[in-house]
Amino acid sequence: MQTPTCERDLAGRPAPLRILLASVPPFLLAFAVFAVSLGGEFHWDDFLLLRSALHLGPDLRSHLFSARLPVEGYRPLLTWSLALNHALGGTDPVGYHLVNCLLHAFAAALIPWSLGRFVLRERAAILAALLFAVHAVHVEVVASVGQRSGALGTVLLVAAWGFHLRGGLGAYLAAGSAFFVGLFAWEGTAVLPAVLLLSDRVIGRMEGRAGSVRALLRAAGYLPALVVYVVLRQTRLGSMIGGQATYFHDQSWLVVALTEACFFVEHYVPGLLFGLGLAPDYTPPSFPDASPGDAWAWACAAGAVAGAAGALAACWRRRSAAALGFLFALLALLPVLNLLFRFYALGAERYAYLPSLGVCLAAGALVDRGLGAARPGLRRVTAVLFGLALLLHAALAAQGAWTWNEPLRANEWFLRQAPTNPLFHVGRGLALARRGRLAEAGACFEQALALSPRNGLALANLADLALLAAERRRGLGDTAGALEALARAEGLHRGVAVEFPGAPGAVGWEGLADVSCLAGVLAPARREEHWEEALRRSEEALRRNPLAARALEVKGRILAFRGRHEEALPWYERAVGVDPSPSSRWFGLGMVLRRLGRMPEAESALRTAVARDRRFPEAWVALGLTLEDEDRPEEAVAAWREAVAARVEGEPAPVAALQNLGRVLLGRLGRPDEALAAFRAVRAVAPSLLEARLQAAAALELLGLRAEGAAELRRFLEEAAGRPEYEAMRAEAQGQLERLEGGPK
Repeated sequence: MQTPTCERDLAGRPAPLRILLASVPPFLLAFAVFAVSLGGEFHWDDFLLLRSALHLGPDLRSHLFSARLPVEGYRPLLTWSLALNHALGGTDPVGYHLVNCLLHAFAAALIPWSLGRFVLRERAAILAALLFAVHAVHVEVVASVGQRSGALGTVLLVAAWGFHLRGGLGAYLAAGSAFFVGLFAWEGTAVLPAVLLLSDRVIGRMEGRAGSVRALLRAAGYLPALVVYVVLRQTRLGSMIGGQATYFHDQSWLVVALTEACFFVEHYVPGLLFGLGLAPDYTPPSFPDASPGDAWAWACAAGAVAGAAGALAACWRRRSAAALGFLFALLALLPVLNLLFRFYALGAERYAYLPSLGVCLAAGALVDRGLGAARPGLRRVTAVLFGLALLLHAALAAQGAWTWNEPLRANEWFLRQAPTNPLFHVGRGLALARRGRLAEAGACFEQALALSPRNGLALANLADLALLAAERRRGLGDTAGALEALARAEGLHRGVAVEFPGAPGAVGWEGLADVSCLAGVLAPARREEHWEEALRRSEEALRRNPLAARALEVKGRILAFRGRHEEALPWYERAVGVDPSPSSRWFGLGMVLRRLGRMPEAESALRTAVARDRRFPEAWVALGLTLEDEDRPEEAVAAWREAVAARVEGEPAPVAALQNLGRVLLGRLGRPDEALAAFRAVRAVAPSLLEARLQAAAALELLGLRAEGAAELRRFLEEAAGRPEYEAMRAEAQGQLERLEGGPK
């Protein structure tokens, strides 16, 4: 048993103040190691959670009682914290990552204050806090904005534990309040009453029958808060897991238990001890199901049960703080093992965040015992091993946080951990698509479908690639190719809408609305029919999900196509407000603002579009035109040069960028040599656009190359013969040719 110590240090300060000062190093260490995540982007569930948070706003009641719930289920404190983040700092990822780092650092700093002098000796609590500060299994919770719920719930659980250990009516009320609030951040905090009962046993509060009764009553005092939370959760979700698709479908409880036992030994154990072997998600077929005849599965299950029984015996009989730590880890893992109820994941790195606290407590107690050993050699070995453990975890944690910062790098790392996980192939494909590597992205989505033929996300993204291909073919003037790609996109999106109604929700209907919208552009004879179909499909998407931002965008786009820009603007603004991540959405908003003559706002929207996707030639072209309208020709030229550089590898440069570049260089900036290069590039990309020959001739004349200019004009006259659209230009070219050749011919 670890007895509380109330001695004063040599400076005469009371021990509690000394422990408070000892909380500073874990805080600083945790922040220093994970500060590398401050440069990270949003990815994975971040976008969906932010969309929900922005829709619900900063009013806490809307998060507690709204019928619209995010992908992560009922965690109102999480979405409320994201809404507050947005209210303070907009959509800049730095502010969100900063909050995550501070929450984790605060969780580490609370350990000496909450548990020192009670469950652990002071030095043991400080050692546990230092290890918790740098533990490598914390990367996902700290580096992923959408997973901060684990750190938020842990802060409140540790605070509640500390208040409970101090005793007294006020402390118990504070503990109950912290526990109740913590449940709304992370469901795993529900294990606290059992942990408090065990810790009361360890610190000697269960002596005799009377002590045991009091301890039981104290633990039972937290149950009303748990009941209220369960009722609210059940009301909002309809069940404890919200009706989401479960990982295990019709498998027996025995198969589930054996599979989870194997996963526990192969992934959670190395993850909790060394920070290794855990990925953010395990989706079929990334981990095989165990069978009743699997000897390894039975060995894993027997080992887990024996370890739990041994830890319980050591905690209850010997009152071992180390055993309490191991039991805490097991209890915190129990709700996510699909044993009490089944949910959508087999396991994940984020589920190990709270259990790692127990492992760190056990490690702190054991290391403290080694440092206090009578043999100097054992003390030195213990100190060296603990120091190496801190360095190893700190290095792995910093490396992991850096890996999380960039989506392509992160998904490639996840695939090394779980190469058969289709979600990571989808994630890698999305990251490649954002870089313009569309062929590789398509291969990733195909690989995901090969692993999981009913994967709605992979199918939806393949459909979007086909839709993008249709847009590109249209931009190159290939109407037949665009229609062929559009037909494939419609077939794939229809499959998402019909075959996967539960998984991706409105995704398929949003895609179908996009398809009909583009079909109206490609087929003028049936334009209104296609656009009415797009609006109908948008309404269906919004019925399934009122936050379907893509459907809102389609409605704005159709109104803009019809010239009703004032009506289109609020739809685009709503779409951007719900989900500001897609660059195309900002581009559409910028174009509407241009049509309304609101150039500064249009410039801001278009700059956001190119900042989110630098490989977006159309947005660069529009930005250049906006800058030209604002009488900033040099900046306009720079934007059009960016448009040329932004083209997807293997595709020609955008003609509009080259035409505008040459026009302004020739007419406003007086740089005919650069203009000539742009006009010649237009001819190479689109030889049928004969205007470039006229413009090139003007540039050659300014450069004093009259004979070459005349040759260009003669070729224009030959090629324009018989083309009515160039009749007016022919007269202009004839006059220009006569001037260059010195008189009428």
